[in-house]
Amino acid sequence: LFVVEISIKLPQYQNHYASLSYHAFGRWGKAFALIAFSVAIYATLIAYISAVPTLIGSNSCNLDFYSCISPSSLQILFTFGLGIVLICGMRYSENINRIIMTIKLCALVIVISLMIKYIDIQSLFLVKLNFEDLIQVSLIIILAFAYQSILPSIVNYMGRENKNQIKQVIIIGTIITCIIYLLWTIGIASYIQHVNAQEIFKANPSLEQLVSIIKTNSNGSFTVTALDTFLNVTLFASFITISIAFIDFWIDALNLDSN
Repeated sequence: LFVVEISIKLPQYQNHYASLSYHAFGRWGKAFALIAFSVAIYATLIAYISAVPTLIGSNSCNLDFYSCISPSSLQILFTFGLGIVLICGMRYSENINRIIMTIKLCALVIVISLMIKYIDIQSLFLVKLNFEDLIQVSLIIILAFAYQSILPSIVNYMGRENKNQIKQVIIIGTIITCIIYLLWTIGIASYIQHVNAQEIFKANPSLEQLVSIIKTNSNGSFTVTALDTFLNVTLFASFITISIAFIDFWIDALNLDSN
């Protein structure tokens, strides 16, 4: 909300983090923001790209992608394909995102609904944390709040005159996300305990292992299909959204034409 307040006071498309830092701290502040924001968002994009082989390659259709294409080639195609969408289809990004988000939310609601019967609050303490775990958790928290990078873009999209509506979007959207995060976390942890896969997951607490546990122990293919849909659509939606924020950031930082 603080970022929105400041972003609204600056000219349209000159109100991203580069300009925010410049007006607050001068040239050194802008230089620092350029480095920090670039590293943070680039690292986020890399995280999504690195997840491509795990998610697309382990789909419920049992297709052996890697018999004809390597994981690294799949990552390149993913990046190139969505890059073309962003470059050639920015004007259609709103409708594309609406469709993607609708599919994503429907799939996630289905998955959580099917796992709700396994919920057990005690499952949240499945793995005892140590210092090394806390470092990994901090990175997850940072990634979860990466949406803050799009706040200036939201201001430009909705219009500075609609400050109250922008705040409502952020508050309501964050509450919904928080509830979904909690249900997802509790549901997944409870499911792992229900199928007695604690030791397997402790040995390799990765996304690939989590997907494998759910698919191996799920009796209904519908659950697996919904999970696949959610994970894959999330991959595309997140990559597009963060990329748009990255583009808007450089439009502001380099004083480029917003068109």
